[in-house]
Amino acid sequence: MRANVTTLAITLALCITRMLNPAAAEQSTSNPRGATYATIATLPDWFGVWVIPFEAFAQENARENAPGRLTGPPLTQEQVVLRDATRESTRQRLLSGEGQRNRCAVP
Repeated sequence: MRANVTTLAITLALCITRMLNPAAAEQSTSNPRGATYATIATLPDWFGVWVIPFEAFAQENARENAPGRLTGPPLTQEQVVLRDATRESTRQRLLSGEGQRNRCAVP
């Protein structure tokens, strides 16, 4: 019973405060920054190119997708061997130039 009276008193006090100070209610619903042309000038400068260097991205991707890590795929040992073999054959093929043709030439 005492908890109900306390809750009622707090709720009543908040309602009375809200009614007596309508400016406080207005402030909470004001426009966000950047909603008008005048406030756009106060926003931070986000211009420029935001990129992750490819090398850093590739290293992070390799770390996060490593089998055995919580973020990595749950691969079986057979799948790991197959994946590594595919990566190595692709690397060798790309280094040798095999499979690359002149895409500008007429077939």
